[in-house]
Amino acid sequence: MKIKNFQFAQALTAMSLICITGMNAQNVAPGYEVAQWHQFKNAAISYTFDDNTPKQLTVAMPLFDKVGFNATLFPVINWDLNWPGYRDAVANGHEIGSHTVTHMNLGDATISDETKEAEMSRSKSVIDAEITAAKCVTIAYPFCNIGVEQVLPKYYIAGRVCSGVVENSTPSDFYRISSICCGTQGFNTVSELNEKVASALKNEGWCVLMFHAIDDDNGYSPISSVVLGDHLSFVKSHDKEYWVETFANVVKYIKERNATNVSEKFINKKKIQVNVTDGLDNNVYDMAITIRRELPKGWSNAKVMLAGVEIASTRSIVDHQRFVTFDVIPDRGDFVISKVRE
Repeated sequence: MKIKNFQFAQALTAMSLICITGMNAQNVAPGYEVAQWHQFKNAAISYTFDDNTPKQLTVAMPLFDKVGFNATLFPVINWDLNWPGYRDAVANGHEIGSHTVTHMNLGDATISDETKEAEMSRSKSVIDAEITAAKCVTIAYPFCNIGVEQVLPKYYIAGRVCSGVVENSTPSDFYRISSICCGTQGFNTVSELNEKVASALKNEGWCVLMFHAIDDDNGYSPISSVVLGDHLSFVKSHDKEYWVETFANVVKYIKERNATNVSEKFINKKKIQVNVTDGLDNNVYDMAITIRRELPKGWSNAKVMLAGVEIASTRSIVDHQRFVTFDVIPDRGDFVISKVRE
């Protein structure tokens, strides 16, 4: 997304966020831009898997590992679970979210609200006890029925439904994030999957795909692992356009991006001291967001330091202006951008 006038663009973004979400809007110093998606890619994709069918871990996750993509698994706690396998998946960057304890229909009016809440809370507590390397912070509702919505923020930062559409860059409701069914009950060919993710490019949105059984798993809406693998290869070949990340990490990125404050504390001819905050809970919101800063006149190159250690950064030219781009986790202290002689 090319920006020709930073101040106008930032003001427009802030007004849009207030209207769409009601959350704290960006407050970004002139000359800076917070990327809509990681590394200024054009769209986001999340791959989600429900019901813990056996080949999700043994066949599907290796396909993601092969291309370096992270996926989200939503297991049902009282069904057969391979906890060592899920721990290995988390170690490889994948997410484990909640799909409740028993796969209860949370929209069933004959079930008490207390029972429904217990389904959601106990699922999280069991996952957090079994998998200590990451917290369970998202939920996929069985049968796509939310149930007792008012208690969800006590346990989760977001929830997934099955509306069948590509989400906007900021969902209107983080507890009703749309997903698109894949497999025999939905989109089931390489071309169909490729078309769905490509549709996210049109509005720079977020495509969440929902899967269940793999190959001959005894589960809902199976999909061929060959189809899935070929589709992932297509997405990988368009790596400059698509950001593939877990459901939770995309939620974190969006909320951090929308609440980011970027302020300069000091600037001279050789260095810039910048602070990045978001006002969110640092125990939960720990996703790095991408920021770029136009280089001052006379600077052809720069490096970025945090606590005296250089962090990865890249240089680029957009609309004839030089930029330095880097990833930051908000609330980690002051960053220093220093002029580099060439």
